[in-house]
Amino acid sequence: GEHATLLGWLTRLPQVLVHARPKIRTGHAWSLVLTRRYPEADQELRALEAACAESADDALRPIVQMIRCVYWAHTGELLLAKARSEAWLQTWPEADAFLTGVVANVLASGCCATEAFEQGLRALAIARRALEECRADYGLAWACALAMMIAMRRGDQHEAMAQARAGIATVERSLGVASYAGTMITLLAAEVCYEQNDLVQAQRFVDQ
Repeated sequence: GEHATLLGWLTRLPQVLVHARPKIRTGHAWSLVLTRRYPEADQELRALEAACAESADDALRPIVQMIRCVYWAHTGELLLAKARSEAWLQTWPEADAFLTGVVANVLASGCCATEAFEQGLRALAIARRALEECRADYGLAWACALAMMIAMRRGDQHEAMAQARAGIATVERSLGVASYAGTMITLLAAEVCYEQNDLVQAQRFVDQ
């Protein structure tokens, strides 16, 4: 989740070198999406998609399409994100664990938005297995946040708080509660406490 750091490194590299190496550009596109620089991210993704069409390197295509799935989710195209992530998981069932975990999280977000809650929970089970395999705590924090959102949409505040506790434990072991991932979970936890009229605990989460 250190996207600002990665973008800083990339600005120090000669752009000719970056443009000649699609694998470096995938890191650039990934960080642009997750820092909400969407026009730049779309431009970079289009360049990478063109490179995939011209290249025989099959390893690049699932990475680029994974980032595109995340792009659709972040730009509010959740139906498209859901369809693309379902297709991705069917196309690359044996893909790298990190890629699989990210795309399964995207699918879960689409399921939450469309109230396909059971499918969303199945997607989160896939995401967690994959992300635990590669110890991607940032992705696991997203899985916890998405599980909280699904529980909140279903009116299950008890389950939402259980997921919050699991998410906080995940970020505490590596990223820290003050990280982006930690803040995402504590703000959702504050919302759950507010809905339960536990304003003191909600304030504690906001302060955190």
